[in-house]
Amino acid sequence: MNERLIPLFKEEGINKLNNATVAVIGVGGVGGICAITLARSGVGNIIIQDFDVVEESNINRQIVANYNTIGISKVDVLEKQIKDINPNCNVIKLNSFFDKDNLSLFSYNIDYVIDAIDSFESKCLLIEKCLERNIQFISSMGAAKKIDPTKVTITKINKLLFF
Repeated sequence: MNERLIPLFKEEGINKLNNATVAVIGVGGVGGICAITLARSGVGNIIIQDFDVVEESNINRQIVANYNTIGISKVDVLEKQIKDINPNCNVIKLNSFFDKDNLSLFSYNIDYVIDAIDSFESKCLLIEKCLERNIQFISSMGAAKKIDPTKVTITKINKLLFF
């Protein structure tokens, strides 16, 4: 796999990716695609956290969802997909909801966090904990059932109305 990535990242970048640990919290529509992309990019350690199982209603928008995966834990399905793409990737599964009572994520040495959480309270908590620990992150804000693509913006979170 690395031969195709060397022109993009150079040898030094490949080594950095192979040694990186990226956490993806929420592995539905956005998070699942992010985790798969990280695996394809050669990230060596991926932490995936989600409490949910695949439902039929997920099939139209989630990489983990098809009729064969209904009822299976999303992190279990995603781990298999990641390993099928990058067998050398170390996958850490946290089959749990991220909230104030479950901060086990931070027992790992994390380089970067991808926030794809649906719950507003959990999303704010994750951001707060990343800032406290000086962990870089990117947050995806919910777009469920939104149909006007002109409303999509990229901004700093401190510029949003709720902060």
